[in-house]
Amino acid sequence: AVVSTQSGHYGRGDLMGAAARLSDMSGELSEKQKVEMESMRDTIIQQETAIKAQNETVEVLQKELMETKVKLNTAIQSSYIPEKMPRPKIEYKERELSEEERDRMAAGSKCLKEKHLTIIDRQRVALSEFRMEIKSANNKKQTKKEKSTDCDSALIPLL
Repeated sequence: AVVSTQSGHYGRGDLMGAAARLSDMSGELSEKQKVEMESMRDTIIQQETAIKAQNETVEVLQKELMETKVKLNTAIQSSYIPEKMPRPKIEYKERELSEEERDRMAAGSKCLKEKHLTIIDRQRVALSEFRMEIKSANNKKQTKKEKSTDCDSALIPLL
């Protein structure tokens, strides 16, 4: 078994010793096992080569992707012109309203006016109540201040 050094890394001598032991062990293998081992080594080499090729392909594709992103961002920035694009003009044609439509519009308008006036009245009432609350709060503050100044003036002669 290979033993690591104190730092957890294998030294060059350890690796060479391990390689020598493997070589000794492979000498003890049967001919069939040696053929299998050689076949596995070839497979490993082929897989490593394929992985390297795939990594290179990935790097090339990533580089192309970055170039495409840059081109796309440049195209977007150059084509975007805020508020300078003409807007289509929409023309509306007025038509005659039927009697029924006019009646409905008048009823809707009347309803809106009534609701509007109701809302304004409610707001007036709420505002006046709010003003009264403020006045009462101010009166309470003044009353407390007057009482505290009376108490303070009463304490001064005692000192």
